[in-house]
Amino acid sequence: MKLVKFYIGMVFIVLSLAASGCGWIKYPLNPVLRPGSVGSWDADDVEHPTVIKDGEIYKMWYAGLKDEAEAIGYATSTDGISWVKDASNPVLEAVQAETWGDEKISEPAVIKDGDIYKLWYTGFTEPGDFGGSIGYATSTDGINWINYERNPVLKAGELDAWDAGGVRQPTVIKDGNTYKMWYAGVMDPDLTGGEDDPYAVGYATSKDGINWTKSTTNPVFEPLAAGWDSEAICDPIVIKDDSTYRLWYCGIGAAKEAFGYAISTDGINWTRQGSKPVMTMGPVGTWDSSELFAPHVIKDGDTYKMWYCGEAETNIDSRGIGYATMYDDVDLKFKS
Repeated sequence: MKLVKFYIGMVFIVLSLAASGCGWIKYPLNPVLRPGSVGSWDADDVEHPTVIKDGEIYKMWYAGLKDEAEAIGYATSTDGISWVKDASNPVLEAVQAETWGDEKISEPAVIKDGDIYKLWYTGFTEPGDFGGSIGYATSTDGINWINYERNPVLKAGELDAWDAGGVRQPTVIKDGNTYKMWYAGVMDPDLTGGEDDPYAVGYATSKDGINWTKSTTNPVFEPLAAGWDSEAICDPIVIKDDSTYRLWYCGIGAAKEAFGYAISTDGINWTRQGSKPVMTMGPVGTWDSSELFAPHVIKDGDTYKMWYCGEAETNIDSRGIGYATMYDDVDLKFKS
C-alpha cells in the first residue's frame, strides 16, 4: 500500500510540473482552501488570497462570496496547506451605509508593520461598479479591523487618465520608510462589464499608507501588443528580494489566463523573464483547468510559495485557492 501511494504521489508531481512550468510545483491535492458550507458567508467562492508568515504561523486573508455579496475572511495554518478559517469570519464587511465601499469589498493586501496589521482592499459602491477604488484599515490582531474614516485612499484617475475606469487589486510593501503600492488600473473609462476591460499595472508611493502619490510614468507594466498576455495585465503581486523587485501577475490573451513574471531594480521599469507564462491552467479534468487568477507569492527561507485561485469548468465544487512552491533559483527557472 505504501508503494502504491508513493507511485501515485510521483504521478501527481510529474503532472504538476508539466502543468506548472518554469519550476513551480503545484500541490497535488489542491485546492487547499475551499468555499464554506451551504448558507455560509463564503459558500459560493473563496479567492484573492494574501498571505504573510507571522512567526511560525501562516496567516491568510481572502475574499469570500455568497449571492454576489463579498467580504474578507481570515484563516491560519502551520504549513501553508492545511488552513483553519477563523470563527469570527468575515472579519471585514461592506459598510452598507450609503458610503464608499457599501456594496462589496474584495481583493485584500495585508502587511504587518511593527505590531500593526495594515490592510488595503478594493471597495465597490454600487452593483455596476466593476472598477472600484482602494481603501485602508488597521488591526492589532488581524481579526478586528478599523476602517480609515476617509476611505478610499486611492481613487480612479480623471476622465483622460489611463486608470479612469477604476483602481483595484493592490499589492503593498514597506521599503525602508516608504510604502509602495502596485495596483491594477482599468484602462477603459467607458466601463461596461469588468472582465472585458483592459488592465495594466500602476505604481504609487506613500509615507503613511494613506496619502498616495501615483507615479508620473504610469502605467509601469502593460500588456504586450502580441503574445500570451496581450489583452490584460492584472492581479499584480510584488515582493522585494534583496535589491530586486519581483512581480508575478495574471496575464490574459486569446481568452486564456496564465501567470507571468518580471523583475525590476526600481519598481518602475520592469523586464519580463522569458516569453512564456510561468504557470498555466491545468489539463482538462484538473481543478484549475478553466480559470487561473490572483497569485500571491512570499519568500519563505529559500522557497518561493504561491497561493492562487482556480476553477474547473466541469466541476464548480472544485473552485478555491491552490498552492504551489518553487525551491530553486527563481531567475534561472523563469527564463525560457
